[in-house]
Amino acid sequence: MKIRKHFNLAVLLLAAVSLSMAAAADEVRRSVIVQAKDSLQAARDAVAAVDGELTHELGIIRAVGADLTMEQIDRLNANAAVHRVFENRTANTDSKGSACAAQGEPTFEFGKDKFSWRINNVGEKKIHI
Repeated sequence: MKIRKHFNLAVLLLAAVSLSMAAAADEVRRSVIVQAKDSLQAARDAVAAVDGELTHELGIIRAVGADLTMEQIDRLNANAAVHRVFENRTANTDSKGSACAAQGEPTFEFGKDKFSWRINNVGEKKIHI
């Protein structure tokens, strides 16, 4: 009888821990870019609608950076005003600790169907981007 009580208690504790871990995993925030279909304000509004944490704005692409849970990301993906939600990644040079460095110009150049951004090597070595 004692063994059965301990077994039942162990099963209950295991279930409680599993549920707690699943809930904690849902609360992990991910850094993402939320791009709207129409405007920067639409991106801001979409993040606010899911109670997300806005981190920065990317007006040129009608997007904002945000820290969101998976549940919030799922809700944004279902929002008709949102074009896409994707991982926020960093861009850096392939310097591996060398003395190379890159610096972007503060302005973009726009053409009919393209834009360009001048990046300068301000370091001592070649860079690969």
